[in-house]
Amino acid sequence: MKTILLLLLVLALVGCDPEGSDPNQDLEGMDLPELHQIMTHDFAFPYSCEDEDSDLEGYDGAALFLSGLSFDINSPELLYDGACGSTNYFLVAAGGKFGFIADLGPVELESLTANDWSYSNEGLNDFQPSAEVVEGHTYAVVSATGESRALFYFHVDEFEQDGEASIRYAVKFYEVYDFRAQSEGFDWDQPSE
Repeated sequence: MKTILLLLLVLALVGCDPEGSDPNQDLEGMDLPELHQIMTHDFAFPYSCEDEDSDLEGYDGAALFLSGLSFDINSPELLYDGACGSTNYFLVAAGGKFGFIADLGPVELESLTANDWSYSNEGLNDFQPSAEVVEGHTYAVVSATGESRALFYFHVDEFEQDGEASIRYAVKFYEVYDFRAQSEGFDWDQPSE
């Protein structure tokens, strides 16, 4: 009896599950994206230039959600935006999200690996919170929220100013995690002392 109790205690301390349950069981219904598979997505209109004749509103026609989780919490990984008559752009950082996007130029989506996100043929990529939409260009995106982190690429196949945009994208990394703690005092505008 002591041996069995000692064995169960050791298993508990090293994080083993004696019943062998699936560590991903809590992720059911989150519809996590499949990695390295090229998918398509069509944007109906820029978020700030909504088509009045469309039945779609807000994020419905202007956002890309990579997972069921991001959809459920209404936190898209990519937003197609721009006021009517102005520059249309893709936006990554919004709300409590950290995100950056880099225009890689006319690069083939199929040629990119997870290692290619920070460097292009011309050196270090210029990551920004948003990037102008250019048909035929490929973009790298790094995104992090309190619930998930992602690395993905997308290529703009078709683009109409103030209208539809069609992309192909490939997710290279997607992780859901539990928020544990953070340092107090974060402020976007606080300078260092």
